[in-house]
Amino acid sequence: MSLTSFDLAIGLDATSLNTGMAELHSKHHDAVFTGRESTQFNGEQAVLTWDVKGAPTVVLSAPSQDEWDKATDAGGKRPPTTPLPSENVLRITLTNTDAALTNAGQTTSVTGKDIDVYGAVSAKDGKLSVTVLAVRLDTAGMDSWKAFFVQHLVIPHLVKAGGNALSQLTIPTQELFGEKLTLVPDQALITGTHLVLATAADIDGNATPDPLAAGFTWPDKPLWALFSRRLIEWVLDRAIREKALGKQQHFSQSSKPLTISADYRLRGYTGLRLAADSLTNAQATLDMAYGVNISPLGIDPDKCALFNATKSM
Repeated sequence: MSLTSFDLAIGLDATSLNTGMAELHSKHHDAVFTGRESTQFNGEQAVLTWDVKGAPTVVLSAPSQDEWDKATDAGGKRPPTTPLPSENVLRITLTNTDAALTNAGQTTSVTGKDIDVYGAVSAKDGKLSVTVLAVRLDTAGMDSWKAFFVQHLVIPHLVKAGGNALSQLTIPTQELFGEKLTLVPDQALITGTHLVLATAADIDGNATPDPLAAGFTWPDKPLWALFSRRLIEWVLDRAIREKALGKQQHFSQSSKPLTISADYRLRGYTGLRLAADSLTNAQATLDMAYGVNISPLGIDPDKCALFNATKSM
C-alpha cells in the first residue's frame, strides 16, 4: 500500500508515538487503560477487570511467523485462523498488565504481564483506527485452567484496550487551520519507519490533490508534516486576503537630503502560484493603488516642485 497524493500528511516514528503514548497513559490512564466488564461464564454472571499499569509501547512492523503462531485471535484460536499479515500492521505492547475474573465467589487473575497486540491501521471517521488481529501473551508456567482463562476470556476483552489506545492519537487540524479549512484524515500508512496519517482538503470544491512527483520519498525525521503546493497556495491566499487586501498601508523613510513616503493599497490580485522550483517563492499579478511622495528635508511637500511632480506616480 502507498499514498499517491495528499494535501497534508503527518508522520511519526516509533519514538514519537511512544512519547505520545506515555503522555496519553499519564493523563488518561483510568479512561483508556482500565476496564470492568460483565460477562457470562459457565452460565453465571462474572466480572472481568483489567489494568494496563505501564505506558504501552509501539513497534512499526508486522509480527514474524513465529510470533504469529504464538498469538491468539479474538475468538480464542491459537494460532489465528487468518494468514500472517504483512502490510500496515503494528504491534502495541500493553505493559505490566493485570487481569482478573471473579465468578461464584472465586477470582482467577494474572498480574504484571506484557501483552502484545497486533493491529492493522486505517483511517476511519477522521481518526486513526486500529483493527486488532491477534494478541500474544506468554502462558508458560500457567496451569491449564489459568491458560484457558487467559486465552478465551482475557484476550478477547483486551482486544478492546489495544484497539482504543492508538485511536486516541489524531491530527490536530483545527489547531493548524482553525475553522477555515476542514481536513479529515482519510488514509493511514506504515512505511517501515513511520506511521503516516494523510488527508485531502476540499479547496474551492476540489478535493483531489495533484499526484506526488516521481521519485518522492518520505522525510527522514522523527516527526514531520508535508503540505501540497495547492494547500500552501490556499494558505497564502487566505493570509493575503485577511492581512493585506483592501487595507491602506504607509511607508516613510528619511535619508539626507530627502524624505520618501508612500501610501499604497492592494486592490486585488490574480494567478497566485508558487514558483515552479521553490516552495518559498510565490508569484501573482497585483492590482495596486499607490502614491509616492518625495521632498527635501525641512520643506513643506505642498510647496515642493519635486513632490508635485511625483505625486501621481
